Amino acid sequence: MAKSPMKRTPKGEAIYPYIKRPDTQFDDKGKYKVALMVDPTNEEVASWLKELKALVPEGGNSPIKVNDEGKVIVNFSSQFAPKVYDADAKEIPLEGVPEIGPGTVCKIAYRENVWKVNRNEGLGLYLQGFQIIELSEYDGGFEKEEGYTASPEVPVTGDDDMPF
Repeated sequence: MAKSPMKRTPKGEAIYPYIKRPDTQFDDKGKYKVALMVDPTNEEVASWLKELKALVPEGGNSPIKVNDEGKVIVNFSSQFAPKVYDADAKEIPLEGVPEIGPGTVCKIAYRENVWKVNRNEGLGLYLQGFQIIELSEYDGGFEKEEGYTASPEVPVTGDDDMPF
């Protein structure tokens, strides 16, 4: 079976991006993924969503959802690390990829996969590339406050192993 052609999304806002490293919470192998939030009132977005929705089999699984504010969330994933590009469309080497956080304005390169297994069917969108247009770097969610500051002898880690 031939690969589907590479496509690109309109600009949107990244939600829960796992671009630099895979999400291993529910899959030991890990999955690179991102949800893209777009405004359906934008003409370019509306046209793109219409094309995508036409691919979803009637009653099938869809990567397209609508949130409480009326914004559309489109999910992309892959078992393989996507290539990452800056706003000038220059590829960023893996070691130079920043900590991409929620709120990053981006475009996504993807391949479509309409699938059917037994009685289940749907549309999958395979994450191939991620273009950073406006970076919102992940910083752990904290802002600087007055108070305790670790001394130079105490190692400060950037781990995600925080107990809270």
